[in-house]
Amino acid sequence: MPNGGPVYLSGDRHEIIVSLDEAGKPAKIVRVPLWNNIAPKLAESLEHSTEGMIRYTFRLSNGARAKDNIGTWALLIPAAPIPVQSLTGPPPPSKAWRGASSGTTVTVDQAALGHTEKGRYLRWFPQNESGVIAPGETLDGFGVESSLLPGFTTAWFASGKLVEFDQSWPEAIFRKLEKFEDKKWREVYLASIGPMFTAADSTWLIAQNYLAGVQDWIESGRLRAASPFVSQSISALNQLSESKTGDRNIQARPSTGDEKLIARAMQLSLGVHSGPE
Repeated sequence: MPNGGPVYLSGDRHEIIVSLDEAGKPAKIVRVPLWNNIAPKLAESLEHSTEGMIRYTFRLSNGARAKDNIGTWALLIPAAPIPVQSLTGPPPPSKAWRGASSGTTVTVDQAALGHTEKGRYLRWFPQNESGVIAPGETLDGFGVESSLLPGFTTAWFASGKLVEFDQSWPEAIFRKLEKFEDKKWREVYLASIGPMFTAADSTWLIAQNYLAGVQDWIESGRLRAASPFVSQSISALNQLSESKTGDRNIQARPSTGDEKLIARAMQLSLGVHSGPE
C-alpha cells in the first residue's frame, strides 16, 4: 500500500504532481491535470439601455497558446440586493451559452484587485459540450443589464472539467491536496469592467477601485502608463480618493479602445470628463 509522499505543483502550474512512496519500491509519480491551461481575454463595452439601466457586453477569446477549452466564466458583483435586469449569453445557432446569478451572498475573492469582500457571482456556461471556447476561438454576445454603475471587478475563467484524484490514495495524500482547493490554482482570473456601484457609494470607494483596476491593466499591458490619458486619469483618481472636490476634468483624450472604455466608465461612476472642454 503506497504512503503519502510529496505533493506539489508543476512548474507551469497546470498539473499537480503526486509522489506515491511504497517501502522497497521506487516512488510512483502521478500527474493530475488541473485543466487550467487557458488564455482568456475579455473585450468589454457599456452603454445606457433603458432609463437608469446600463448594458454591459463582453466578447471572450481563448488564446491560441492555450491547451484547454474555456467551459465557464463568472463575473463578481456586489452583494447589495439590487436585481440584475437581464443576463444573456451567445444564442443559437452559434455556440449557445446561458447565464445565471447566484442568489446567495458569499465571500468572494477579488483576486485582480487584491482583496476579498462579500459579493455574488454572475456565471455563464454553454448549453452543451460543443459550446466550449477552444484555443484560438472567440465568442461574442455575453451581456448583463443592471442599474449598478461600472467599476473594476474580477472575472474568473475555467475549463469546467473536474479535477479527478484516485480515491484509493491514502488519507495523507488528500490532506496535502487540500492546499490546492483554492480556485486560484484551478482557474484563471482577470480584472474586468462590470456592474459594481450604486449612486450612494462614496467617491473615495469608487476612486480607489479605479486606481487598483487601472494599475492592473497597466501591468497586464492593456493600458500604457506613459499615455497622457492614463497618467492624467491616475492623477484625477488620486485627487478624488483624497477629496470629493478633486478635479473631474481630464484634458487628454482617450485614444485606444480600452482608454475609451475607462473614460466612459469614469464618466458614469464619478462624473469625470475627458478631452478639452
